[in-house]
Amino acid sequence: MNGRRALWIAIAATALAGAVGCSDSTTPADGNNLCSRDEECPIGQYCDDGLCTPATITCQNPSDCPEGMVCRHGACVAAGNDGGTDGDGGADGADGGDQGGPEPDIEIVEPAGTGDPPVYQIDFGNVQVGVTASQQVKVRNRGQAELRLLELNLEAGGNTTEFSVASETQGRLPIALSPGQETQLDVLYRAQDGLSDTGILDIISNDPDQPLVKIHLLSEFKGVAQISVQPVTLAFGDVPVGASSAPLAFTAANTGSGNAVLSVSSIALENPADQDFSLAVEDSGGGALSAPFFLNHNDFATVRVTYHPQRAESDSEGVIVASNDALNPSARVALSGTGVVAGVEVQPSPIDLGRVRVGQHGEREAVIRNSGGADLLLSGVSLSAGGPEWSLSSPDVDLATLPASPKRLLPGESIRVVVGCDPLALGAKTATLTIENQNGQPARDVSAQALAYVPPHVETIPDPAQFDFGAVQLDAATSQADQRSALLRIRNTGNDPLHITRVARATGTSAEFDFSPASFGAAIGPGEEAQLTVSFRPAATGQKNGVILVDTDDPDIELDSVVGRFAVVLAGRGVDPALSVEPASIAFGDVTIGGTATRTITIRDLSADPLTVTGIRFGSGSSSDFALENLPANFPVVLSGPAVPLTITVRYSPPAAGDDIGSVEVLSDDLGMPLATVSLSGRGAGCPSGFGDCDGNIPGCETPLNTNQNCGGCGVPCAPANANGDCSTGTCQVASCIGLWADCNGQPGDGCETPTNTNQNCGGCSVACAPANATGDCSTGTCQVASCIGLWGNCNGQPGDGCETPTNTTTNCGGCGVQCAPAHATGTCSTGTCQVASCNFQYCNANGSVGDGCEFNLDTNPSCGSYTDIGAVQGDQGADILHNYGTGEKWLRLWVAEANSDLSCVYLSAVLRLYPPANTDYDLYVYCDNCTTQAGSSSNGGSTMEEVQIAWDEDYTINWPTCVPSGSESGRYVYINIRYYSANICDQWHLAVYGNVEVSSRTCSRK
Repeated sequence: MNGRRALWIAIAATALAGAVGCSDSTTPADGNNLCSRDEECPIGQYCDDGLCTPATITCQNPSDCPEGMVCRHGACVAAGNDGGTDGDGGADGADGGDQGGPEPDIEIVEPAGTGDPPVYQIDFGNVQVGVTASQQVKVRNRGQAELRLLELNLEAGGNTTEFSVASETQGRLPIALSPGQETQLDVLYRAQDGLSDTGILDIISNDPDQPLVKIHLLSEFKGVAQISVQPVTLAFGDVPVGASSAPLAFTAANTGSGNAVLSVSSIALENPADQDFSLAVEDSGGGALSAPFFLNHNDFATVRVTYHPQRAESDSEGVIVASNDALNPSARVALSGTGVVAGVEVQPSPIDLGRVRVGQHGEREAVIRNSGGADLLLSGVSLSAGGPEWSLSSPDVDLATLPASPKRLLPGESIRVVVGCDPLALGAKTATLTIENQNGQPARDVSAQALAYVPPHVETIPDPAQFDFGAVQLDAATSQADQRSALLRIRNTGNDPLHITRVARATGTSAEFDFSPASFGAAIGPGEEAQLTVSFRPAATGQKNGVILVDTDDPDIELDSVVGRFAVVLAGRGVDPALSVEPASIAFGDVTIGGTATRTITIRDLSADPLTVTGIRFGSGSSSDFALENLPANFPVVLSGPAVPLTITVRYSPPAAGDDIGSVEVLSDDLGMPLATVSLSGRGAGCPSGFGDCDGNIPGCETPLNTNQNCGGCGVPCAPANANGDCSTGTCQVASCIGLWADCNGQPGDGCETPTNTNQNCGGCSVACAPANATGDCSTGTCQVASCIGLWGNCNGQPGDGCETPTNTTTNCGGCGVQCAPAHATGTCSTGTCQVASCNFQYCNANGSVGDGCEFNLDTNPSCGSYTDIGAVQGDQGADILHNYGTGEKWLRLWVAEANSDLSCVYLSAVLRLYPPANTDYDLYVYCDNCTTQAGSSSNGGSTMEEVQIAWDEDYTINWPTCVPSGSESGRYVYINIRYYSANICDQWHLAVYGNVEVSSRTCSRK
């Protein structure tokens, strides 16, 4: 035996002896003490074989250690100890012996080693108590001889009861690995508590250089355990004495962090001697559980509590759950219940139906319960002293049969009865519910009551409640505004007091709309009414709309999903007219006695809003020599905008010499100027009537005042507008009208005031220009057609009958004499535009144009030479399908191909199907090899599908019992003729060709 082999045996024996001798060793304190170098250990410990090892002697300086030891990381260590992780204090080195012959060499593939020499570690990570976790060690033989894994042992000091080697793995020992072969070792961990664990797995093999490999094992429990008890109160209510309640349950769960384990040491009643409550504990799967036990993260236990009262009293107790939750080590669940004895219990008592509307039904359910400990024989439930307005029913029992067949109610059992009331009149309603039994106990009477009412009801006057204030004036310049109000009467036609709970403007309603009072304190009694004043005071011009919302307790009205609400709809228009009167004063100067002078006053509305002139009068103290002319026949007069003024005339006719003064007052609804005044002055000079001193010379009054130059006064012309004047009477009159004017109002003052070249006065007063189906034009004074309306034309050129001819006919299409006659078609002009109504048979409108009508000829009789190749299908194998589409008559050519020349006695075939479009008729003709040898045709008529089957035998020679192909090509061209029979639309026909279809006859010659 060489030295190397002796070394391996000694190490293996030592390891085996250690494994056996340590099987009963005490497990060290849990914790992670693995290391690969000294710096990973606490001061005063050094890394020895991958474990932090406390020093026997600590040190700070090398001189602190005895001879033969060195100071390493605060620990005195033998000088020869290198602190490695290889089990022998160092990495694999020289074998120190005989170098002859192949040897095994162990390699740990998984887990991967760290450091030099390597340290191997399996970290099981976060696990749960009671759950087995598995990890693997993968070992490979990288030597040249067979490697044998002899032992797998857990070293002393580890948690050998929680770490283990899988039995399947142990059963394979010893494990022989050929060079290059590898194996997997299963290592198990099953936590028994919530503490972190460590261990070392020794792998002992026949590797002479490394017979012992250590695998460090580690598990971790992180986080904090926390108990959560839900619910924290269990209330059992009433339970008959001597009976047991249904169990109520609460859960105790671990809701902590990480995978920390909650240790529950006990679950017990606060008073263990309490016989009123009992406990049963189950795990999350429903199995029985007893403390102490562990709960993994998010795991829970269920505690079921049963209440069985011993006496008629109220009981209270608590369940204490003791655990390792540092913040809540004794969680408590409160228990309560009441023990009861026999008795009849009615809920509610009394049975109050509350307010019930007259004419409607109200009801209340009552529960009759056996609150005692013995059976209750219910023999009668009835209503009395209530009259026909009251009713009684039960969804649980037949009340009419109770006297003959009493209802047995077990302790705690109950039935429901429904007490109803249908009041016919107002007032309080009462009845008595009587409950009888056969237990010898007195009958139980429970009063029933209801209050019959008629609710309040809103009636408004006016109905509906809406007001239009019309035009209400404001004056922006002076910030004045009128206010217009209306009164809404709110009447209560119900029998309960009506409460108006709120009055407010609706969203978007301007404050220009107001209401009063702001609130109603007192209720409106039955038959009484209250008044709400609504008003409109505009702040700006324009149409205004608003809504006042009134909320009441009327249950029968609703608005915007608000019961009791109704709306007062308001409208008004703010206007700001502006009065203008010009001139501000008129001075007539000297006017001869008997003469007359006139001046005009122009009244305008300078705003966009209507101005109402309510009157025109002379001011107080005005001379009677002044007179007003051209006044409106009636007041008020409404002016709309500055474009349409009101003009009046002031005439001054002094009868005697002297000064005259006066004023003209214009009254309006202009809030800023309700009265405008024009001052007047003049002086009378003496002349006889009919004459005037026009030249100022002596003798005076030389001028007659009945001429068109001096008409009623010096220099007063008689020149009525648009007319020839006549002043022969001394008063200007219209002699005749000039041009296109007429005196339609008969007033000489404005002459011929009416133009007779308008559509209202065309050639004369009130002569309308309104030709039929046309817009008239009277600009020349004669009614003419300006333009025709719609689909009409003036084809005869006569204005008298207007546009007499409709232009939506085929003879007058869009214009006079325009024909609608598209080629090969029937035309229509119903819209005024020529359209194709339908094509003549044989033609269709392919381009959609009306100009060339139905230009496409469907019946062209094309020659065979115009054919179109449409492709090929296989005739003796497969299932080819070929599609072709077209319009009108066509010649097509199809190749039916021989796909497999190796087959014997196979015929080639195809089926051709023509699908004409709806409302058309096309026929199908098929020819073999040319355009004359017909193979078949189909002419079913209409839009029915046309079908032709073709087939021919492959050319062959008979050599019985087999058929021998001749070797020639059996494919051939098939010519197809699509023939028109009847159609007038351009929709396409569809040709479908199916190759290699079984047919019964041969339509073409053998080929």
